[in-house]
Amino acid sequence: MPEKPLLTFSQDSTVGDILNLMLEKNIRRLMLEDSNKFINDRIILQKITDELKCLKETENFLELSIKDFKVEEATSVSGDTKINELSQIMYDMEHPCVVSNGKIITPWDICVILLSEDMRI
Repeated sequence: MPEKPLLTFSQDSTVGDILNLMLEKNIRRLMLEDSNKFINDRIILQKITDELKCLKETENFLELSIKDFKVEEATSVSGDTKINELSQIMYDMEHPCVVSNGKIITPWDICVILLSEDMRI
């Protein structure tokens, strides 16, 4: 699996904290400290469009508490889970994400693996 850092945020984080960390580390997903819950860029955009009316009535968006955002639950899997099993697990998830051995695995990671020259059939 690709080596991606498992970066976390706290319940006390603001939207600005989250977005800055995502941009700084070039990642799209952060895990909530001491949990399997995560937030990603799609969840933030969904909140902006669905609940915050595209920020028309929102002041200081970057200072909003992340507590007001829905977080998703990542499924934990063992380190020996096969690619087809990972794919099946993620297929039905709205925001596909699994955690294994302290690493985040997403559909993009599966694509990278399948395109790898080291891939064995």
